[in-house]
Amino acid sequence: MEKNSAPYAGPVAGRPASCSTQHVLVVDDDARHRRQLVGYLENASFRVTEAEHGDVCLQRLEAEPLPDMLLIDLALPGLSGIALLREIRRRWPLEMLPVIVVSSASHVEDVVAALDAGANDYVAKPFELAVLAARIRSILRGIEDMSNLIDAERQRVMLESLGAACHHMAQPMSVASAQLQMALEDLGSVPDDLREKLGEASSYLRVASRILHRMQEVGEYRTVPYCENRRIVDLTPTEFSTQWSDEPEPDDPLEEAVAHGAV
Repeated sequence: MEKNSAPYAGPVAGRPASCSTQHVLVVDDDARHRRQLVGYLENASFRVTEAEHGDVCLQRLEAEPLPDMLLIDLALPGLSGIALLREIRRRWPLEMLPVIVVSSASHVEDVVAALDAGANDYVAKPFELAVLAARIRSILRGIEDMSNLIDAERQRVMLESLGAACHHMAQPMSVASAQLQMALEDLGSVPDDLREKLGEASSYLRVASRILHRMQEVGEYRTVPYCENRRIVDLTPTEFSTQWSDEPEPDDPLEEAVAHGAV
């Protein structure tokens, strides 16, 4: 039997009562043990749901939003805990659906089998309930930290790629715009409609060149809704791009259209 099994009258020490609720799914065929875990974890500010065996667990995972953490007993009727772990890992990676095995089987081979099958951690009974809650929080913090690192690296790569592409495109576009403007000035008598079209083309090139230079100054990769289900890079000045702060908003409707991706 687990230590600290008596109901708690308040939140766990060190766990703010107002913290965001994280969802834990407890998979155990022992109703008494489930109730004990549910009561303690709810008191520790987790949201807890239950499944009495592996098939119910898989049904819940398929039909409902994934929980933040799974607690699985190895001695389950029907689909064993190890078989359940393997099936879970076949569908969801460790960082997407972390699992802690909570079991009375404490032999080395049981622990190794569970970890090899895809468990993030193993807690042998009897255990301190406070330690179990701390392990849950520790794993979830680690996953969140890793996710933040991956997002930061992805953003760095995106920004560097964006800057490099803009650098290689901006210069030839500026040259093309200047040459077109010089050609317009050197032209003699040409039809007004042709001169107007060439002038519009020159304006498009100048605006596009300014947009490319602006994109090189993007300090945070983020997108905004565009149309239907698509999104485009947000070029709105932000606190991360102070070089834009003194730049006046374009009065030219053409530049406004290009800046927002409409042209």
